[in-house]
Amino acid sequence: MDFLGISSFSNRSGAPGVVRIARISTTASKAEDVLLIEDIVDTGFTLRYLFADLAGRAPNSLAVCTVPR
Repeated sequence: MDFLGISSFSNRSGAPGVVRIARISTTASKAEDVLLIEDIVDTGFTLRYLFADLAGRAPNSLAVCTVPR
């Protein structure tokens, strides 16, 4: 199990933001099953960025779980 901190910010409403990574997982690698648990999905911008980053590490599987609002 590992934890990370990531967020995105934009100075204009609806505009793509800049992703800031406070702490990224260093343990996710090839042939592992990764379950990303997200607390809030608003625009999906940050989640898409993180999903692409983790997918680039070629895990065995990659899934997202979130709590509906």
